[in-house]
Amino acid sequence: MRKTAILLVLIIFSCKQHKFLKKNINSNIDSITISINKKDSLLTAEKKLKLFLANTEEVKVIAFNKGMIETSIPDSSICKKWILKREDVIQIIKKNRPISRKELHYLFDMNTCVYNGKIRYKNKNYNFTINSGGFIYLKYNDILLGCFTGDCTKYFLSTGEDY
Repeated sequence: MRKTAILLVLIIFSCKQHKFLKKNINSNIDSITISINKKDSLLTAEKKLKLFLANTEEVKVIAFNKGMIETSIPDSSICKKWILKREDVIQIIKKNRPISRKELHYLFDMNTCVYNGKIRYKNKNYNFTINSGGFIYLKYNDILLGCFTGDCTKYFLSTGEDY
C-alpha cells in the first residue's frame, strides 16, 4: 500500500512538473511571437498612418454630433459657443500632426467639449472624437492628431503647448 502511495505521488509530481515545463516553453515562445508581432504592428501602424494622411480625400464623415460633459468647470459654458461643421473634420485631420499618447497627456488640455462621429475610409467605418483641447482621436489604427500652432488653431478652444 505504501509503495502504491509513493508511486502515485511520484506520478502526480512528474505530471505537474511536465505541465510546468511545457507551460514555460510555450509561454516563452508566445512572448517571443508577441514581441515580434508588436514590432511589426508598429511599422504597419506608421505605414497606415502615412497612407491615411496622404489619402484624406477618401475619408467621408458619416456621423457627426456634439457632446459635452456638464460640469462646474468654466469651459462648460465656453463649450456651448464652440461650433464645428461636418466639413471641418477633414480639415482638422489634414492640418493636425500625429502625436504620441505621452504628448497628449503632457501637452494638451482634456476639455469637456467634444464632437463624436464616424468616418468612412476604404469602405469601413471608424469612430472619432475631437476634443476642444486641440486634438482628435481616430479609431482607425488608434491615430492621435494634435494642433500646436498655425491654421488648425481656429478649430479649437485651446491647443497643445509646443515644447
